[in-house]
Amino acid sequence: MKISENHRPGDAGPAATSRLARLTAAPWLAVATILVAVTAAYHNCFHGPFIFDDLCNLTDIPVQAPFARVLLPPDSSGLAGRSFASLTFAANQALDGSNVEGYHVFNVAIHACAALALLGVVGRTLQTPRLAPRFSAASLPLALCTALLWALHPVQTEAVDYLSQRTESLMGLFYLAALYGFIRGSQTGRPGWWLLAAGCGVLGALSKEIIVTLPVVALLYDRTFLSASWRELWRRHRLAYLGLALCWGVIAWQLLAVDHGDVGLGHGVTGWEYALTSCRSHLLYLKLALWPHPLVLDYGMAFVRDWHEVWFQILALAGLIGATFVGLVRRSPLAFGGAWFFGILAPVSSVVPVLGQPFGEHRLYLSLAAVSLLLTAGLYAWLGRRAYPLLLGLALVYGGLTVQRNADYRSDLAIWGDTVAKVPDCARARVNYGSALYDSNLRAALVQYRLSAALDPNYEEPHLALGNYYARQPGGFATALAEYRTAARLRPDCASHYLVLGNLHFKRAGENAVALGYYRIARRLRPQSAEIRHNYANALLREPGRRAEALAEFRGALQLNPELPAIHLALANALADEPGGAAEAEHEFQETLRLSPGNAPCHYNLALLLARDPARRAETIAHYETTLRLDLRLVGAHFNLGLLLGQDPRRTGEALAHFEAILQLEPANERAKRMIRKLRAAPGGLTATAPADSR
Repeated sequence: MKISENHRPGDAGPAATSRLARLTAAPWLAVATILVAVTAAYHNCFHGPFIFDDLCNLTDIPVQAPFARVLLPPDSSGLAGRSFASLTFAANQALDGSNVEGYHVFNVAIHACAALALLGVVGRTLQTPRLAPRFSAASLPLALCTALLWALHPVQTEAVDYLSQRTESLMGLFYLAALYGFIRGSQTGRPGWWLLAAGCGVLGALSKEIIVTLPVVALLYDRTFLSASWRELWRRHRLAYLGLALCWGVIAWQLLAVDHGDVGLGHGVTGWEYALTSCRSHLLYLKLALWPHPLVLDYGMAFVRDWHEVWFQILALAGLIGATFVGLVRRSPLAFGGAWFFGILAPVSSVVPVLGQPFGEHRLYLSLAAVSLLLTAGLYAWLGRRAYPLLLGLALVYGGLTVQRNADYRSDLAIWGDTVAKVPDCARARVNYGSALYDSNLRAALVQYRLSAALDPNYEEPHLALGNYYARQPGGFATALAEYRTAARLRPDCASHYLVLGNLHFKRAGENAVALGYYRIARRLRPQSAEIRHNYANALLREPGRRAEALAEFRGALQLNPELPAIHLALANALADEPGGAAEAEHEFQETLRLSPGNAPCHYNLALLLARDPARRAETIAHYETTLRLDLRLVGAHFNLGLLLGQDPRRTGEALAHFEAILQLEPANERAKRMIRKLRAAPGGLTATAPADSR
């Protein structure tokens, strides 16, 4: 990035240029400074666990899945409609598996690259004709200060540390890169830059829908800083706008093809109530941009129902937006900053409701850039080069606060304990805090679940959590059933509630028909769920005359997600009992082992299938031996392997050892005792004997 030779009025000339300006005269040094600063600020985040809905979102797309499934995640996933973000998570799985450090490294790298893109955007903006007379000579150091303030601001931790919010930072990176490409293309006239901008816009739309504002923000930027009239703007840059508008096509496809669940009206919240809530949230965003305390992971789902609660916020917001509009008409750079701040927040904070999370600090990710630039430029306009120590000192403070906030993300217990302490009336935080406490302090976890239910009687999650607890307790069936039914009553459109009800009845003798009824409702609500169809098929197998339906459901589940070993195993077991189904059953057993090589029951059941063919005796023995290497407690594997080895006079000693191992596990096993007597009485080996058990 070239530094203009012009100097700010009032400076004494090159000799008076600040040390920072001289040190940052080389763009590579500014780049290195940002990379080092971001790494230092986030050095303690790399071991933070998956939190909140991370595991659900990040493991929903197995890396072995077909490429089409990676690019088109199911509607139930938080990555639905966000193909590029899904692709990056699949890449993480391929490289890192469940190793959380790799995911964090990727998130921090995205954030650092976004800061570099902001460096370029700000540097080019300060060299535009509107701002060059005052800022051109210091454009790079001011751009560096802006990027540092933005990148190190502690409010950004949610978008970086909370792994699922990679969608936000990815979108931010592509948004800034697209704007940089638009600026360079407009300044140089080279269409290659506009192609870059269009491509980044499309990738941003495939990361998160908030990039819908990009063409409008680019238009306002153009009119404020580059073009003298609307006619000139359209004549010179219309191809660039057509390219940027491609992101609208991608977003339109997402809205038509993807069911976004709680996104949009019609879920118990009116447009007026969401608008009132937005008045409160916008002012809170602005406050956090200027004073980032306290920072909270989850503010809950409370909505403003009466305008009297937010009358001051309504007046303040109306004044700010009105001043921004007037300033835009006058081509004020300050007003563009306001348009950037409020315009990027508008899609999810004003226009399209996100009912499950009406407020989230990660939404400030891009909007914060406007505050950072206005602060930097304002201090420099007031103090000149004396502003640099203040800006760098503030960046250092921000970095320290970021390190401190990262520590809150070190564990589920820490982050949810912090959230409950700051927002004690957040029912969702209470449930998650209870889940974090569950293994170490069960009584405290149950207290949190009950507090959550008391705080919000219409919230189903605490009842689901209590149901899960009682379902595992002896004699807890009735209580678990009541909790699950309450959850289903509170949210009758949620398939998961009917799934757990079905599972509860499936485990009880004589209640398979009831389980089938619940599974059928869950299947209707979420037909694309492989797990639901798998459980439904298991219940169908128990019903006389419905085996063909069960097999069809198993196969349908595998079409939805062919990477679930449990479904392959269930289908294999069902086919093994079908006339003529042995070949397909063996294929499904092998698929199970491909996906889950350490699956002891699969090795055992495959051995039972292979034992039907005497010519495959060696393979059968190998699978029984593998079964016992994985699980020495499987009595059936010991018995059947003992039978096979006992037929070989050279291996009767090994056979005897297996039968004796059974007696260590089950001292009263009469069949094992009988085989031991036979082996000792017949050193020449056993005759063929029926296996101990089957699937």
